[in-house]
Amino acid sequence: MTAAKEQLPQYGDGFAIPKDSGEKTALARCITSIFSKLTDQEVVIYIAEWGVWPSSENREVFDAYRLAKGERKRLEDAPIHRFNSFADPSFLGILCLLLYFFWDAEVFDTGSKCNISLSHDEWLEIRTDDRSIREICDLAVETQQLRPIAGAPK
Repeated sequence: MTAAKEQLPQYGDGFAIPKDSGEKTALARCITSIFSKLTDQEVVIYIAEWGVWPSSENREVFDAYRLAKGERKRLEDAPIHRFNSFADPSFLGILCLLLYFFWDAEVFDTGSKCNISLSHDEWLEIRTDDRSIREICDLAVETQQLRPIAGAPK
């Protein structure tokens, strides 16, 4: 994961994850639209860290969501989620929960065209060399779905 991520150029200097839950949902939809351009690629959500801010998360809600989607393993045993279709609302659902709970995650396609890192420190990083994805990001910045932040980690 890391080697492919590091080979992609970074888009912008980093973006703020909004505090408002409605804005987080809009951001999750924006991320979904970014990856929906990669229709021939599997997209992976790897949940890298949780529990950093226990007061901001609800594992019972997350575990119940996964169970409702057929995942019986614990998060600790199955932190990777794979998606072949963006018609599946689970992709958006998991992204929303990650943003609501301040969990670290890597979202990437198996063709290594885009990688989005989510941080519990309320920022995200986008790496891509795909022109159509960069155009979606440009529009998201214009409409303030993506809000650049200064000093984000590179």
